[in-house]
Amino acid sequence: MAHEPLRTVTTVAGIALGIAVVIAIQLTNASSVRGFETALDTVSGRASIEITGAGGIDETLLPDLAWLREFGAASPVIEGDMAIVTGEAGTTRARRAEAVKVLGVDILRDTTVRDYAVAAYDAPSTPRPGGPSVGSDSGQPLTTQAFLELLTSPQSIVITEKLALRRGYSLGSEVRLLAGDRVNTYIVRALLEDKGPARVMDGSFVLMDIAAAQLAFARLGRIDRIDVQIAHEAGALDTSKAPTSAELEAAESAIAARLPAGLTAAKPSRRGRQVEKMLSAFHLNLTALSWVALVVGLFLVYNTATVAVLARREEVGMLRALGVTRRQVLGLFLGEAALMGLVGTLVGVGLGRLLANLAVGVTGSTVSTLYIATAAAPPALSMAHVALALAIGLPLSLLAAVAAALEASRVPPTAAMRGSDQLASR
Repeated sequence: MAHEPLRTVTTVAGIALGIAVVIAIQLTNASSVRGFETALDTVSGRASIEITGAGGIDETLLPDLAWLREFGAASPVIEGDMAIVTGEAGTTRARRAEAVKVLGVDILRDTTVRDYAVAAYDAPSTPRPGGPSVGSDSGQPLTTQAFLELLTSPQSIVITEKLALRRGYSLGSEVRLLAGDRVNTYIVRALLEDKGPARVMDGSFVLMDIAAAQLAFARLGRIDRIDVQIAHEAGALDTSKAPTSAELEAAESAIAARLPAGLTAAKPSRRGRQVEKMLSAFHLNLTALSWVALVVGLFLVYNTATVAVLARREEVGMLRALGVTRRQVLGLFLGEAALMGLVGTLVGVGLGRLLANLAVGVTGSTVSTLYIATAAAPPALSMAHVALALAIGLPLSLLAAVAAALEASRVPPTAAMRGSDQLASR
């Protein structure tokens, strides 16, 4: 191995790259689902049950669903994805700069389901002789009255501090958002701290009044779902304590039984499972490609072991003449393959973590474009991934070298020493 450093390094690098691609794809596959599940949990807030319907819910049904208050707080919601548009309107310079998650809510009902920690806001009712009047309620929820003032206009929106810092927005700034094929201009009226729903998609979050969201998404007269925060004890409306799993199951069954035809009740986590199923073919494709990369690394192990056997036949013959058994010769060659496999695997684990940071951006953009908007969150490397790498790298390295090692163990000692045992090129 020391006398052939280029071949040794190439083999180790091949194994490392194969393992790295496998680990990176495992991490990025998990990241695409986890990013959506995190966004789902964050946006859902304290909602225990979601009421949905095919194509949304007709808002004229809301008065007939007033009985939901018997189970807890209920809030109608419109949720969708938009894109921030930069550049000059109506020109080729206009482009999509960043995807954002948009939540349209009825503020009168929604503050019991989700918490909004406002860092600064622009109260339209306050005279602003020198520009926007900014009030700082750092870390404190904005009052319902103040929120209503902020969102009175259909052009008013609330964004996160992270988004404002990233894009250079401030209170009173104009933001152009693309929904479908329409671009609308909105005014920033408040900034949210990095808490609650504001954490979704790394701060790429926009809050607006539900009527403005209906107009923006062309869903007049319809809502996407109703979020229900189940009370600790049904009928008591005690939302200060989280309901038990038994209470959730009972409430879900009771609500589902009373819903009109076409509406269903389910836990928010079910959407995560649906998205994971939707992404399964995408994940399978990436996983198959990662195994192809690993096969390339294993071919290098096979190639190196075969060349080593051809180059050392005389040495093997001497060892055999001195009393070394076939099993010991087999062990020597397999040990060399195991050593290269171990080093390559350990290097591959670290390299896979770095590769995942690059790959997650590519897969994240694909998932956001073709499937569902999500944040490209850096994946976490766990001991399970290290164990997976070792379970793959070591056995397959031995498997790749076993044919050459068996041939080495069968070298005739006298023929190899006399030099008459020359193999034809192949």
